[in-house]
Amino acid sequence: MKAWSKLGWIGLGVVGVMSGCDGETQVDDTGTPRVDAFVEGADAFVPEVDAFVPEGVDAGIDAAALTPDAFVPADAFSGPDSAMSATDDCMRTGYPALSLVEVAPGHDWNRPVFLTHPPGSSDLYVVDARGFIYLVRDGAVLDTPFLDVSSMIGRLTGGVGDERGLLGLAFHPDYATNGRFFVGYTVPGDGENVVAEGHRSTASADQADPTLTPILTIADFAANHNGGMVAFGPDGYLYIGTGDGGGGGDPQRTSQDPDRLLGKMLRIDVDTTSGGMMYGIPSDNPFASTAGVRPEIWAFGYRNPWRFSFDRLTHDLFVGDVGQDLWEEIDFEPAGSGGHNYGWSDFEGTHDFAGATLRAGDTHTTPIYEYHHDSSTELVRGGISITGGYVYRGLAIPELRGAYVFGDYASADVVGFRFCGGAVQEPTRLDLGTAVSGLVSFGEDDAGEIYVVTFGSGSNVRRIVAR
Repeated sequence: MKAWSKLGWIGLGVVGVMSGCDGETQVDDTGTPRVDAFVEGADAFVPEVDAFVPEGVDAGIDAAALTPDAFVPADAFSGPDSAMSATDDCMRTGYPALSLVEVAPGHDWNRPVFLTHPPGSSDLYVVDARGFIYLVRDGAVLDTPFLDVSSMIGRLTGGVGDERGLLGLAFHPDYATNGRFFVGYTVPGDGENVVAEGHRSTASADQADPTLTPILTIADFAANHNGGMVAFGPDGYLYIGTGDGGGGGDPQRTSQDPDRLLGKMLRIDVDTTSGGMMYGIPSDNPFASTAGVRPEIWAFGYRNPWRFSFDRLTHDLFVGDVGQDLWEEIDFEPAGSGGHNYGWSDFEGTHDFAGATLRAGDTHTTPIYEYHHDSSTELVRGGISITGGYVYRGLAIPELRGAYVFGDYASADVVGFRFCGGAVQEPTRLDLGTAVSGLVSFGEDDAGEIYVVTFGSGSNVRRIVAR
C-alpha cells in the first residue's frame, strides 16, 4: 500500500466502513449531496480515527475537519464519490432513460480502443490501436497527437477483429508532477506483449516524448488474446491484464501455469525496482514469497481480461473476461483480496471446459455474472465478446449511480446491474436510445462519468448522459 495524503487509509479494511454507512445521504435544495452530511455524527463513521491515521499525523483531529477528501488517497481516484456511500447507491432501484453525446463531434476516429484521463484533469485521452494517443480538450481533439508510436506498432492487417496494437494507457497517480504514464501494446507479428513507461514532453505538456521504455515483456505465441489493459489501483500499484496467449482453448495451458505471466492479473510497483527488474514486487502480493510462482501474479485463470476497472468508491475490482465458445463472464474481486483463481481453462464461466485443471490447491472463484452466446435467452443479445465497463459513481445521472455498466463487442446492447451484499441486483438492458455496435471499450473521466468507445463501421467516442 502506498502512502496516502491527509488521513489516508492504512488498510483497505476502512473501505468496509465507507461502504457500510447507515442512513440516507443528505442533499441541498438543488439535489446535490451535502459535504457536511458526510461528517455529521463522525463517531458513527469513524469509530477509531487513530486506527488508520499514518504515523506522524496528529490523531486528535476535530471531527468537523474530516472532509470527504480526507479519506481519499492522494494518488487514487478523484471526483465527487466520497460524498455518498455505496449503501446509498445500493438502495436505488430502476434505471433512467439514457442517450449518447459525441465527445468530439465531426472528428474522424479510426481505431479507438480506450479512453481515460490523468488524475485531477478534465482532459480525455483516447488510445488508437494503430499507435496513437489523442488528447481531447473542451470537446475538440488537439491537432497533434499526444503520442505517436505507429511506426513501432506496425500495420494492423487483421481488419476490425485484429486484437494487436496499442491497447492500454494508465497515467501515474502523480502524473501532474512527474509526467509518467504507462502503455500496453503488442509488437508486430505474434511475438510479445509489452508494458512500457512513457514521459510527458518537457517541451509541451500536451505531448509525450516519443521514446517508450519497456519495463515488462511477455513472450506470446499468437495474435489474439493479448489483454493489454493497464490501470493503477487505489493502492497505487499498476495492474496488468494478460490474455492466455491466443489460439483456442488455452492450447499451452498458460492460465493455470504459475511460471508464466499469460492468463493472469499482474500487480507491480513502478516506483521501485527489485531483483534486476525495472519494477518492484509489492510485499503483499499473494505469491511474493511463494516458491515456483511468479511474484507479479495477483490472480490466476483468465482467458482474455480485455477490460477491467476499480469501483472508485468501494475499490472492488470488476473484470470482463472474454469467453470461448459459449459463455462470457464478469469476475469480481473484493478490494485488496488477491490470490483468486477464476478458473480458465478448467472452467468457462461456471461451466466445465475441456482444458487444464486448476492449479493444485486452488478453488474456483466463480463469476458474479455470465451470459450465454444464445441471444434468445440473454439480456446481451448476440454477444460473443464481453466488454467490461465501470461502476457509475458520477453525479450527473443520480438514478444510475452504483450500477456496473458493461456490453459486448458483437452486440448492440449495454447492460447494467448493481452488485450489493454479494448478489447481482436488477440486471437490466439499458435504454440508450440507440444501438451501440462495435463496443470495444468503456472509459471514465475524472468526474466519474462513463463513455463508450466503438470502432468498425461506426467508430466513435461518446459520453453516456441522461435523456
